[in-house]
Amino acid sequence: MANMHARKLANILAALMALTATSIPQESLGNPMAGLERLKEFEARRASSSDPDWQNGNGDARPIPPGGTLTLAELEGPGIITHIWFTISHPAPFYSRLLTLRIYWDGEEHP
Repeated sequence: MANMHARKLANILAALMALTATSIPQESLGNPMAGLERLKEFEARRASSSDPDWQNGNGDARPIPPGGTLTLAELEGPGIITHIWFTISHPAPFYSRLLTLRIYWDGEEHP
C-alpha cells in the first residue's frame, strides 16, 4: 500500500514538473511591456575616449577642471548601454565621492 502511494506521488510530481517546464511564456499573455527591452531594429555603436584622429596615439586622458563637465558621447536613436568603463586616477582617498555622472535621455534638460 505504501509503495502504491509513493508511486502515485512520484507520478504527480513528474506531471507537475513536465507542466512547469512547458509553461506559457509571459510574452504571450498579452503583457504590453513584454519584450520592450529588446530592440527590434538597431545599429551597434561605440563611444570611446581615445583620440579620434589618433594624433596623440591612444591619448585617453581627458582632464576635467573642478566644476567642469565632459561630454562622453552624444548618440541619436534607440539603444542600450551594455558597458561603461572609467579608469580614474586621483590622489584623494575617496575621489569617487567627488565625481558625478549625469546621463540625459531623449533630449531631456535634466539627468
